[in-house]
Amino acid sequence: MIPSRLTEILRGRKVIYITVKNADYIRTLQFRRVLLEYALESLVISSEKAGPISRVFDLRRRLRHIDLTYYDVIIVGFLPQLIWKFIRKKAGTSSPLFVADFFLSLYDTVVLDRKYIGTGNPLSGYLESLDRKVLEEADYVLTDTKADADFFGLEILGYRRSDIEPFYLEADSSIYKASLEDEKTYLATEEAEYLQDKRTFEVLYFGTGLPLQGIDVVIEAYLILARKYEGRDIRMTYIGGLDGALQHIAERYSSIDIMPWLSQVDLAKRIRRADLCLAGHFADGDGKQDRTIPGKAFIYEAMNKKMILGDSRANHEIFIEDENHHFVRRGDSEALSKAIETFGWKQ
Repeated sequence: MIPSRLTEILRGRKVIYITVKNADYIRTLQFRRVLLEYALESLVISSEKAGPISRVFDLRRRLRHIDLTYYDVIIVGFLPQLIWKFIRKKAGTSSPLFVADFFLSLYDTVVLDRKYIGTGNPLSGYLESLDRKVLEEADYVLTDTKADADFFGLEILGYRRSDIEPFYLEADSSIYKASLEDEKTYLATEEAEYLQDKRTFEVLYFGTGLPLQGIDVVIEAYLILARKYEGRDIRMTYIGGLDGALQHIAERYSSIDIMPWLSQVDLAKRIRRADLCLAGHFADGDGKQDRTIPGKAFIYEAMNKKMILGDSRANHEIFIEDENHHFVRRGDSEALSKAIETFGWKQ
């Protein structure tokens, strides 16, 4: 769902979207589609470098050759704080509309979520000031959820701007498909025989290993079920980054598959095979894990997959309990394992 204010801003205008993230990231692809639909002319500038700091230097180098004064609207995304000052200066005395796609807060991520530094550290105050500068100077601010819009406004800016709005993620439907026509096309591939003949109930989770995802909860739930049903018709797949110790334990069980990160096309194939998908976030707490909706939930939704979600404020903004969506207490691997049994496999 696109906020009406955003469509008004984009319609019939020349827009550049600059993001401190890679080209195939779910948010980058989402903005590319939106700009193609609404803007008169658009350009998307992203970076394939490995980390945010490297991406910032890459973007600064590439932006030297781009005239920002040509554009009516400048949108800065993912971590706008890291390149905001440079872009504002480069835009000079021109008066474009500045939009911040405030997808991540530096203070929230580095200090509160990942706890790299404490709240009393002088650097934490600096990170918060970078957040605040963007929130103060942007003409319009987008976030990923209403819960984050409230947090960024009240806790970082100090007051709730009425024009801080959620712009929920949306999966790329050209990759993540669920229609009958798409299924027929898919069933004509080499996976057809597997899908038609399989008797095993398949559970799937993918993630990067960030603390808020609660991957320890997922793996422990898998282990509970593996010990209980080893040799039975259930297979649990984990795709992505995993701590070596957890991987070593999980690999002892034949019903658990640990896989490396996949391309989006291959990931879509694996999701299509799954009978039940785990969305999350599963980490306990009232911080970022409670205010954000996992991107994988939007992918599962696009593919019409049955999913288990963490019981969080953010997830309740757009999902309700029904035949395809089940909420589970976060931080509780026993509750997650029971949900897999009752909501998915054994019901």
